Amino acid sequence: MSAAVLLAVLRPKADDVDDFFTWYEAEHVTGRLAMPGFLDAHRYVSEDDHDMGLVIYDLASLDVLSTEAYRALQARTAATTQTRMGGLDQFVRVTGEVIQEHGDVAAAVPLLFVVAFSAPRSDLDDLDAWYREEHAPMLLKAAAWRGVSLVDVTGSNTPWTRVAIHRLADASALESPERRAAGEAPRRQQLAARPWFNAGTRYRVRAVDRLDSASRRR
Repeated sequence: MSAAVLLAVLRPKADDVDDFFTWYEAEHVTGRLAMPGFLDAHRYVSEDDHDMGLVIYDLASLDVLSTEAYRALQARTAATTQTRMGGLDQFVRVTGEVIQEHGDVAAAVPLLFVVAFSAPRSDLDDLDAWYREEHAPMLLKAAAWRGVSLVDVTGSNTPWTRVAIHRLADASALESPERRAAGEAPRRQQLAARPWFNAGTRYRVRAVDRLDSASRRR
């Protein structure tokens, strides 16, 4: 899998949804997948807000985003990109390194559950250990919980410091007894007492096949 990711949350205005995502897939994504180091891209739509999209680019490393080729692409497309992105009702951008992978993080799945934490730096070791030693192993006992990735956020227009990407075969994973058990586990209860924990942002998103089928792997 990738060593790093670029994640974007995009919510166009209601009357611009179809046009925006047609442009985004045809021009924005295609241009980036032509860049060395952009391994793949996947677009998803929110289960709770069908106007909201989430895109994940798999990167060979974060260095991809500072290459001359990528900067030249940004410069060539700056005017159109600024116009399009400037018209969004919501735009979130996250770059980060993948620091944990559990289960099958390579296979295509129809559903992601994405959780973003704004944990202070002083609590990150505890959060990371919880995911590695308790939370991910317990979740993966559910048949439909296929994989978990944890991302160390290195750049964002949000206060997020960690993003967890859960790969689900279907929505039954979210209602499974294994997830309930993970929610009642000791270390999870300890972290839940910290003020940042329950303020996390969550997205449940479904894959859009059109972009996946056009993706280019390097």
